[in-house]
Amino acid sequence: MCIGVPCTEALRVFYEKPLTRLRFKKIFVTVLTLNLHILKSLSSKAFRKLIKMCLFHILRERAIAPVGGSYQTLILMVIKQTLFWGCWFTSLATTALLFFWSLPLSPFKHPGINANEAVIIFFPVMGIRWLTLATTLALVVIIWGQRLNLATHWIVILTILVLALHFLLGVINIGIMNAWLSVEPIKTRTTNAIYAAIYFGLPMFWVLLTAPLMLSVARFRS
Repeated sequence: MCIGVPCTEALRVFYEKPLTRLRFKKIFVTVLTLNLHILKSLSSKAFRKLIKMCLFHILRERAIAPVGGSYQTLILMVIKQTLFWGCWFTSLATTALLFFWSLPLSPFKHPGINANEAVIIFFPVMGIRWLTLATTLALVVIIWGQRLNLATHWIVILTILVLALHFLLGVINIGIMNAWLSVEPIKTRTTNAIYAAIYFGLPMFWVLLTAPLMLSVARFRS
């Protein structure tokens, strides 16, 4: 991805002091510029190949649909799959963006830059990631519940339980982020590495779990 220049600019702008209204405007414009470069990079050959693979699995749903199944069922399945992969790629992109923003911090650089009030820009990106991950989790539970012929009330209960777990892990992740970015003299690079691993590991666990579950549902026959 050709995002080196805007990423460097984003990191430079992000950690400047103090955070005034003009500074926040510069941060916002820089984030938009970085996102535009990411979107341009999505036209790469590798990404197009990945999209074709996803569309292949979506269209396979028609091949495993029961005889006599309505087109409405097929359309709903395609909508669910399309929504899932859109949210999945958004979750991956926002995690990558947060990782790029964290590069000047310890443990990636030690002692690294001390975080300031500009880290408030992390929260809307984290919120988008939380919502997209919640959508992917709900869709996986719903589709697998339908594949397993579970009763509707069981699908609803499982969806609520999974979203409650996701909410709990999201709260824990915010606490980990606060501990990681806090300025404490007793923190070492190893401590920061543990915080960073948990901070990025929790969302990536859901990202890496939901994709194979969604891909395997097309091969599963009840």
